[in-house]
This record gives sequence, C-alpha cells and structure tokens, in this order.
Amino acid sequence: MSLQLPEALAPWRDWLGWFDADRIPQLGDWLLRLQPLLGRYQGRDPGGMPEPDGLDGVQRRGHYERLLSSEWLLAEEVPDEFLRRAAVGEHLFLAPRPRARKAARNITVLFDAGPWQLGAPRLVHLVMWILLARRAATLDAQLQWGILQQPVELFPADSADDLLRMLRARCYRLADEPALLEWQAALCDDLGEIWLLGPEHLQRQVAAHGMYTHALAIGANAECDGLQLALHEPAGRRGLQLPLPEEEIAGKLLRGVFLQNVPKDRPPEGRARFSSARPPVVSAGGHHVAVRNEHVLQVFSPPKTTTRPMKSRKQYLPANAEVLALMLPNKRAAALLRDPSGLAAWELAGFSGHLAVIDSVQFKAPPGRASYLPTVFLHGGDALFVLDTANTLWCWTSHGPVRVQEQDVLALQLAGDRAAGYVWRHASGQLYYNVAGAFVGSGAKFLIGQLPQVTSVLLPAPCKSVRSAFPGCATCRQDGDVEHWQIHPAGANLQPEHRGQPVEVLLQPGWCARALVADAKHDGKLALLIQSPNRQAIALWCDGKIEALHVAQSAIRHITVSADGSTLALLTDGPELIVYSLTTREIRATISGRGEA
Repeated sequence: MSLQLPEALAPWRDWLGWFDADRIPQLGDWLLRLQPLLGRYQGRDPGGMPEPDGLDGVQRRGHYERLLSSEWLLAEEVPDEFLRRAAVGEHLFLAPRPRARKAARNITVLFDAGPWQLGAPRLVHLVMWILLARRAATLDAQLQWGILQQPVELFPADSADDLLRMLRARCYRLADEPALLEWQAALCDDLGEIWLLGPEHLQRQVAAHGMYTHALAIGANAECDGLQLALHEPAGRRGLQLPLPEEEIAGKLLRGVFLQNVPKDRPPEGRARFSSARPPVVSAGGHHVAVRNEHVLQVFSPPKTTTRPMKSRKQYLPANAEVLALMLPNKRAAALLRDPSGLAAWELAGFSGHLAVIDSVQFKAPPGRASYLPTVFLHGGDALFVLDTANTLWCWTSHGPVRVQEQDVLALQLAGDRAAGYVWRHASGQLYYNVAGAFVGSGAKFLIGQLPQVTSVLLPAPCKSVRSAFPGCATCRQDGDVEHWQIHPAGANLQPEHRGQPVEVLLQPGWCARALVADAKHDGKLALLIQSPNRQAIALWCDGKIEALHVAQSAIRHITVSADGSTLALLTDGPELIVYSLTTREIRATISGRGEA
C-alpha cells in the first residue's frame, strides 16, 4: 500500500516509508521543527589557487609570464613604446579561465551514544539522521556517520538497516579526550560538513578542536518537560525546544520497531502449502498455530524471540471424515470429526472412538461449512464443550454421559484452565452469563440485560472468570451495514446495574468487530478488535480511541485470537498466515501458503 503523507512531509517520503503510520506523526512533527536549523550547506573551501582551465581572453592586468608575444616583440623593436605602455597600463595579458571548484560534498555526522544521550535525545539523533540523509541526497553528496565512543569507522546511510545500526550503538561510556583527538586526526582532511551531536558539555569540550562545521547540543530543558537544543556553527548559535515524545511511540522507535510488519529483527518467515478457506487455530497460550490444506495440517510454533528458528510439523487428518471442530490443546492438533458412523474424537486426550449423542436432541452441523464449530477443551481432558449451529451447547466428559449444557447460546470461551464461560438467552429475551466445568451444574447466573435484539455476543480473551465473577462481554445489534456494539463491564455482582453502565460503540459503516480482548496495554480494559471495510486493516477500539495494529497486503479472511488474548492469527487471501503479538504489538512470524506441500 502507498504511504499517505501530508504535503509538508513529502520531501522525506523515501525515509518515512520505513515507518508504520502511527510513528509518522511524531517523526513528522520533529522533522518540521528541526529542518530550519540545518541552514545552507557549509562545506569548507580547500584553499590555495585554483588550477586554470584554458583561456578567457585578454586583459590589461596580469603577470608578465602571461604577456602577449606581440608585446614582447614591441620591446625588442620599439623599447621606448614598450616602456610607455607599461607606465600607463596599456600592456595586454592572457586571461586564464579559472577551473570551477566546488566545495567537497560530503556530510559526516558523529553521534555521542553515551549515557547523557539515552532516551529522547536518541530520537533527535534518529530525526537528524533522516534530515541529513535528505540533505545529502539533494546535494548529490554522500552521508556517512560514526559513533564517538567506538573505534574510528564511518558507515553508510543508505537504508533502514543503517539507521537501526546507529540506534543500537548506545553505550554507557562517556566520550573522552583521546577519542575526540582520534576522530579529529581521522577527519582533518574532510572538507565537507562535519556534524557532532551530543550533550552541551561535549560541545564545550570540542570547541577548541575547531574541526566541526556544526555541533548540536541536546539535553533536557530547565523544567525537564522537554528537550533543549542548541546548534553551534560558524554563523553563530541557534536554539530550539522540543516537546517530549509520546512514551509508547518513543519506546517502539528506540527499540528499533519501525514497521509492525518489519520489526527490529525480521520475524521468522516460512513457506507451506495451505488454503485460506478455513480459519487458523491457535493454542490457548498462543504458542502454536495450525492451518489446513484439505487433510494436511501444518502446525507452526513461532519463537518468542526472532533470533530462534520457527518450528513446524505436519499432521494428517483421516481422509474419510469431515472436520467439525479443530483444537490445539498443545503442539499437536485435535479434532471433532463426523464420519459415516457419527461423531468421533481425534487425538483428544481422555476421549477415544465415537461420541454419544442424545436421541431427542439433534446435533446440528451442516456439511461443507467453511468455519469450525466453537469449542472449549478443558485442560487434562476433563470435558469437551461444542456449540452447534442451532446454538445448542453440548458437553462430553471423560467420566460421564453426554449432556446438553444449554440452549440458545450466543458465545463460548475458555474461562481459566478448567471451565467454559458462555452467554445464553432466556426465552424472555434476557441474556445471562454462566460458567460450567466437567461436572453437571454451573456457577452463578449473571444477568447481562434485557437484550432481545442482540444478534451476536463476544466474550473477552483472556476470560479469567471464576464462578463468582462476570468477565464482561460485548453485544451487537445490527442496523443494515452498521454494527451497534455495547461493552458490558466486568464485576462480581449478579445484577448489571451494580457492575456499571455499558459503553456504547458505534462503528463506521463497513467496519466490523471480530473479537473482544482484555488488553494488557490498557491495564486489562476491554477493547474491540475491529476490521476495516476493505478487510486489510485491523485496529483496537478502547475508551473511544482507535489504535491501528496492522495493514496486510491482501484482504484478511480469518482472524483467530488465542484464549489468553496474547496472539492473533491472521489468514489472508494470499494466502499468508501472519502471527501477531497483541502483547508487544509486533509480528512474530509470517508464513506464505504457496510453498511446497
């Protein structure tokens, strides 16, 4: 997708394209504030007389080495006339054309990466790096940079990787006098601009060396609520104050997280053969993700750090059975199948063979469904809860007969390790929340409200509810293509009026809510995961604000959230599987579905 920028930021398009949209307002503000500090180019004159470049005619003044031959002939034939002409300045000399000489078009910048420049000053380094990179490109010059605390070596400034290298060069040593002298010796013949970025006391320390054309002092202002900058150059001294950046955005930039789809270290990439027809499945803790191609399952285990390789394995589903529900209790997938003999458990701990049903209640799941039935498999194989297409919640246990837990169930979610939380509608139109385990019965019945027009319900992930607490939920009323959502707060009281008023969420036409998460970034507040009308972008709605998360290259067909709310599995039309961490707001892995089977 093309980067949309305000006209004022267009000159830096090539560099801002390295960053995600939510980073650009902060960078753009500082770029516009710092740009006037740069001034005109001030490369140094190499000195000496320029070499001639041919002749430029004749002139009345000049050195007698360039006197015309006709004048010397006159000196031999008519000496008195020669002397008269010399006295009144009538001699003619050759006029050499001076060779055009340009100042050296190099820009060198040295960064103090020591303890006085950690934090926000390093963001000034980042923005100045971009400003000087464009300055060099405009002048057809070369930008090179180095770190004062490191051995003398200059690096190019051609890519985002070069910028990352500069940011990662932070250290806890001060720039001492020997280091400054070493750099001075190395740059003494450099005739271009030489910039120094560091604290104020460093500027005073290097003032005597006289080797820098520009020295930018960076430090906190007197009130410690912003940054004070002072640029020292031959023309004088200029100052500027910058506001402190937004903490979350600054943290991402300082960690080198520029693009969410290209984080500080490129996430593991893989290739496999799978289809986008069915949604991915994620384990409860977000450690494993499975995708399917006909009867072959690919299970991936994205590493927690990008320095480790991604593991994957294959599982083969029975060829003569239809997969109704797919689960990842651990690194191996399990499923609820339907074959000619009925319902069967596959790879489910504690269950084997065919599962019984109740004759008087039909288990409804039309064949050929693109999605899987909502399922909760309790830790240790105690129970399996499955919600069929008639909104009937079934429960199979490893130690007892099958039972119908509830009718007209609108949402099902894992609640802890040993319980299933669900929302159901009473015949009166009232919505209730219950928790159920392997044994018959359920916990307290929490009233959500009289909501007969609700068409869908979302329970949060993680749903850390117990039998004595309501985890909160989101309910939807559809009005054409506009979704009207209410987020109902959590609480221990059985009655909704004692748990707080629901929050109204009116999404723009075409936007749809896909999940509800208790977002760790917002202290566990309930947030709606929403998808854009073109299905390529996802975002979080929380407290009336929308936070952009990710924009895919093609439409996102399926979104699955891990039960603990830490991980998203996005399956695009590519097909491409994107494993996204909600905890760190970074991509953990991308897998192309067009690889070899």
